[in-house]
Parts: sequence; structure tokens; C-alpha cells
Amino acid sequence: MKRIFVIFILVCLGHVVAEDKPVVAKKLKEETIEVIAEKVDNSIKTIEGEELEFTLSSSLNDIFKKNPSVSVGGGGLPLAQKVYLRGFEDSLLNVSIDGATQAGEAYHHQSRVYIDPDLLKRVQVEAGAGAATNGPGALVGAIRYETKSASDLLREGETFGGILRSAYSTNADGWKGGLTLYGKLTDDLEFVTTLSRAESGNWQDGDGNHIDNSDTNQKVGFLRLDYKIDEANRMSLSYENSSDEALRFNRPNMAVSFFHPVEPNALNQQETIRQTVIFNHYFNPEDNDLIDMRFTAYWTENEFDRSDFTSSTGGGTVESYGFDIRNTSIVGDHGLTYGLDYRHDRATVSEPNAAEDASVIGLYIQDNWRFHEDWLLSIGTRYDWYEYEDSDSVDFQDDGLSPNIGLTYFVNDYFSVYANASYVVRGTGVPESYFVARDTNDPNLKEETAENYEIGFTYDDDKLFFGAEFFRQEINEAHGEVNLGGGNIQRQNLGDLKAYGYSAYAGYRFNQDLTFTLSVSESKPELEDTALAFDSFGFGAPAGRTWVADINYAVPSLNLKLGWLSKFVETLKHVPNDKDHLGAYDVHDFYLQWLPTGEDDWTVRLSVHNIFDREYSDHTTFGFSNQVGSVLGQPDLGRDVRLEVSYKF
Repeated sequence: MKRIFVIFILVCLGHVVAEDKPVVAKKLKEETIEVIAEKVDNSIKTIEGEELEFTLSSSLNDIFKKNPSVSVGGGGLPLAQKVYLRGFEDSLLNVSIDGATQAGEAYHHQSRVYIDPDLLKRVQVEAGAGAATNGPGALVGAIRYETKSASDLLREGETFGGILRSAYSTNADGWKGGLTLYGKLTDDLEFVTTLSRAESGNWQDGDGNHIDNSDTNQKVGFLRLDYKIDEANRMSLSYENSSDEALRFNRPNMAVSFFHPVEPNALNQQETIRQTVIFNHYFNPEDNDLIDMRFTAYWTENEFDRSDFTSSTGGGTVESYGFDIRNTSIVGDHGLTYGLDYRHDRATVSEPNAAEDASVIGLYIQDNWRFHEDWLLSIGTRYDWYEYEDSDSVDFQDDGLSPNIGLTYFVNDYFSVYANASYVVRGTGVPESYFVARDTNDPNLKEETAENYEIGFTYDDDKLFFGAEFFRQEINEAHGEVNLGGGNIQRQNLGDLKAYGYSAYAGYRFNQDLTFTLSVSESKPELEDTALAFDSFGFGAPAGRTWVADINYAVPSLNLKLGWLSKFVETLKHVPNDKDHLGAYDVHDFYLQWLPTGEDDWTVRLSVHNIFDREYSDHTTFGFSNQVGSVLGQPDLGRDVRLEVSYKF
């Protein structure tokens, strides 16, 4: 530990001392440290919480629907949905909530991280070459969820308020009710708390087929406190508890007909619970460009329980705790962010009882250098030390340097071009809890490394906006499962996992009330130069070239906001030789929001998802194939009409 802190101090001091230019940069203290550390490019997509409310989002599929680079497989059951970014599964990304890393995975046939969209202020999706501040092992990108605080909800001049919601959906005869209270307990202490409950029956696909045992029973509890100590110090503490319980098939994202000689897709009572505690402390003294500090400490637990499961493996839990301390200093025309982070993960499984532990500690520094008014150089690195002990008491230790560099040229106030590259090292960590007692590890298992490259451009003149990006990403020595026979399944280095492709968008703001956007993305993931199969869990899944058309129109005189979203997925042809192509499909949604009084007190929202009742499965759905006699994953939802009435007081 002493060696780590010495290196940390030397690296930081060395960079600051080397800077002897006069102060020419604009003061950036008003910016958050995350924004200072981010590269300026089209890879970072932000989804605002207001947009999630407008579209009545209720699942991961709804959250990411407008981003063609993100696919969500798993069918219509929210807890079975899995996220894929450019064809890579989200287990290869760093996923965080308010700075708390959500590591590990409880069970590969369900969502790795699920969060109620109603809690969210925004979601950031960063694909490809990221900054050192993304945390350890962010092989191919990051997803960052940020929850709401009382300040985001309070009207100006008010000290207390609340939101009462009631919603109904037709597809599964579902309902959702929720109450959010927020306010100021004192001039310096704020709170926000949310309690919600959602229930639904068996949902239907586009052909009208009821999916047996697909009902939901979701409960969410959330509390956040924000305290302002003085002008320089503020802190927040939050607790979230999300759960879902129902009688389900062993593999909720798979068809009922799935056959397995050892562990059939039988029914059992399942419960999933995620608990997260997050503490943040911000120290930002006025008129001091050298100090803008943030300390984050967190604990999170993702538990999957199926206590009446009679086969080889029961439930499992992944528990993580850690911290991140970082500071941003404005030195001349440099914006330097540097820090230290640590995380410990523990994966356990019941029936039989077994556990594995892993930890990682890292030092990092990221510099955004505006060396010319037309140029921005972002350069940084992190060094991480990994330790892992498996259930057979075999120790693994890895370490490595993860540098990144990006260059942006601002042609004028509207147009910029950029290029980014990164190299990332991720040491061996805990597998999903389901595999703890079942699998062994190759004693010669090597760390994974990733190379990410991208070039692109953006244009925005407040009316016309467009951009494009071309990328290539490769994970070397990717970890995967190999069946050696005789019940021996071993984690090994399976070779190089890569994806290459592009994304682009164009749109026009006709006025303040009408906006149209068309976006497209295509990625071709491969393992050892062979197209990735549809059921390559732990790696990713392919999808056809995806187009998204989005139009939003406001009618201020009627207090109305309208939206239409169309998603077109072309035939997937980049498949292994022994697989059939996956057919094209299109799905369309309509959204309406009305303020009956013209104020923000009463709000009526109506949405129609899958208006034309298409029968389809997302290409990334696990096990989805057009081959005769093959196993099918669950289809997606058929037409679903949702109505919500909320009252803000």
C-alpha cells in the first residue's frame, strides 16, 4: 500500500511541476469533475430522465431504445433483459450508479443490473476508448446511471413536495403505483424518498401468445439525503432496494420448451434483490482552481435466490464494496483529474456453499489540455493491481498499465473532428455466482486486454446537427467457459474477441417545438475471426444494422408533447456458417404527454409500444435462432398501451 501511495504522489507532482505555462485557460470550476475528465466526442450518449418519463419507460429495453448502438435481448420480461453495446455484453463494461460500480453477475439468464427508470436523472453510455476515470477494467466502454436528488424536483422557492403516480399497461394487465416525497429538512439538509410497486400478469407477444409464468412483482425503495456543510463541502448518502419475486422457469429468458438433460427448464420460486448504499463527499473551495475533490464509498449486493431448486446449483450473491477518491486541478490550460480507487468483490453460491474473492486497486490521471483554442488533447493512464482467489484456494495476481489518448480539432463553433485510442488491462475476477462451485480456472489463465480505436466528427448549428463515428475494438485473451468433459468446466483464455463498425446520426430542429433525428449503427462482433454466435453469453451477441427514427413535436397552446419512434433492424447476415440469417423487423412507438392545467401539477402520459403488434425477438436474445428445431429465446412484447396519471404537489 505504501508503494502505491508513493507512486500516486510522484505521478501527480511530476505532471503539475512540468506545467510552467501562463494561465490562459478559462476557469472550469463550474463543471463537474466527470465532465472535465471526459473526452469530447460522439461516443458519449446521454439519456435524460425527463425523456424516460415522457416515454413511460419501464425496462432496460425502454431506457436504451433510442440508441441504435445498444441492443437489449431477453424478451419482454424486464428482469430477463441483457444489455449489449456494439455487440459486447455489459459484463465487459464498467456499469455504475452514482459512482458505485456494479460488478459481477448473479445469473447469466437474467439482467446483470436492473434499475427503475423513475429514479433516474440521466444515463450516460460511453462506447469504446474511454478516460482513465472510467474505473478499472472498462474493456469496451461504460454505462453510468445517475439518480435524482431533491434539488432536481423542488420548484423554485418551495421546501417540500411530492409526486404521486398511478399507471396501467394493457399487454400484461399490469399496474404501477408510486409515491415520491422530497424537500428541505433544514436550509442545508435535503431528502428524497421513493416507494413504488409494480405487478403484471403473463404478457403477450405480437401473435397474441401468452408467455407462461412471465408475471412480475416488483418493489422499489429509495432514500437519498444531501447535506451542505458549508460553501466548500457537501455530501450525499443514498440507499436503494429493488426486488422482484415470482414463480418462473429456471431460465426466464428462454422458451419453455428448452431441453437440458441435467437441469431442465422447470418452474421454481425465484427472487432477485439488489441493495446499494452510496456515500459521496464533495470538497470544492471557492477561488481555488487546484481543488475540486470527490470521495465516493459504496456497498452493493445483487442476490438471486431459488430456494426450492433441486438440481446442482441454487441461488447466488455478488457483493461489492469500494471507494474512489479523485481531485481535479486546473493548471494553466490543463484540466487534470487524478485519484485512487479500490473495489472488493465476493461471489457466493448456495447448494453447495462456496465463495470466491477478488480485489483491485488502481491509480489514475487524466489530462484535458486545451493547448490551442482549436485543439483539445485528452491523455491519461491508470495502473491497476488485481488479486483473485477461487473456490479451490488458487491465487491469481495481475497488474498493468491502461493508457488512453484523444485529440479533437474544433474547425469552427459548429464542427469538430476527433480520434481516440485506448489500451485497457483487466485482471482475473470473480465469475458469476452461478459458476463459483461448478467451474475451475486454467492455472495459466492470463489477464484480458483491450484495444479501442475510433475516429469521428460532429456538427451542430442549433438547427442542423449530424455526426458519424467509425470504430474497431478488440479484447485479447478473452475469458470463456470450456467443457472438458466429465463435468469439468474450466475458464480459459479463448482468443481474441473483436468488433468493428460505425454509427451515425443526423437531425434538424425546425423550431423550438419540432425535432427530427435519424440514427444508425452497425457492429460485427467476432471471436477468433468467426462471427459471434447468438448464444455466446459472457461475450456478446450480433444484431443487424439498426436504424432509429425519432420525432418530437410540442403544441404549447394545448399543453401537449407528442413523440413517434421507429426502429428498423435489418437482416443479420454476419453469422457463423452453421447458423441461419436472422430476419429483419421493425417496431414503432407513440408517446403523448398532456398538462391539463398548463402547470406541472397534473400530468397525463399515454404511450403505445409496438403499435402494429409485430411478433419479433431482438437479435441479441440468448438462444434466438431461425434454425428448425433450435431453441428459441423469449419473444419481445406485443402491443402495449400504457397510461399514467401523476400529481405533483
